Amino acid sequence: MTTLLRSCLLVVVLLVGVSGLASAVDAVKPYPLKTCIVTGDDLDADATVKVYKGQEIKLCCKKCIKKFDADPEKYLKEIDEAVKKEQAGKK
Repeated sequence: MTTLLRSCLLVVVLLVGVSGLASAVDAVKPYPLKTCIVTGDDLDADATVKVYKGQEIKLCCKKCIKKFDADPEKYLKEIDEAVKKEQAGKK
């Protein structure tokens, strides 16, 4: 009986963990730009993708990863400003 109870408890814990993981992945905001936030170069299929504070970041090369990591808040702010500018242009 205790083995059955433990098995059920394990299944519940795993299901809760998996659903929590799925919602965490869903919470990532997609990268809104078509260019590298560091250099301004167009992104291609080889772009490096990372997530920082729930924001997907796409960078054109490995050198840009180092530059982004040196001051990520600066680049997050630039992404937000670029999105606001784009939205203002659509009005």
